Amino acid sequence: TSDLTSVAFSSDGQLVACGSRDGSVSVWNFARRLNVLRSAQGHTSAILAITFSSNSQLVLAGSHDCTIRLWRASTGERIENVLVGHQRTITCLASSPDGIHAASGSADGSIIIWNLTTFKAHMSRITDISISPNGVHVASSSADRTVRLWDALTGDLL
Repeated sequence: TSDLTSVAFSSDGQLVACGSRDGSVSVWNFARRLNVLRSAQGHTSAILAITFSSNSQLVLAGSHDCTIRLWRASTGERIENVLVGHQRTITCLASSPDGIHAASGSADGSIIIWNLTTFKAHMSRITDISISPNGVHVASSSADRTVRLWDALTGDLL
């Protein structure tokens, strides 16, 4: 419903994300001609920077409200964690090739390196966590009555 202010392609070229002056995010899958995420809200102000994680699983949007919010690119599910640390508008975002880190730049002159594998994993408190003997997987259990298996290198939910 407002001007588009930022746009980014996923690394595989299948998805495109758009940020808007009204604080909403949209993600389109061009191969399927499908709108994956339409006008997702979360930011309270204009989005000035948008990018995908290098593995194309996350959409990151930086805003004039000094926060970065994340969504799962394939489902449009908003990740509840909000990345906070800048004192002024977030003006740019970039993802590392390994998909583990993202960097943000701000009008306050700061750069922050974020670890993308530390976002909320369960809907309730984590009750236990274990790393596989070979270090490749992480298993987590939660009071939400789920056990989840993760790729230890990328943080991807398996």
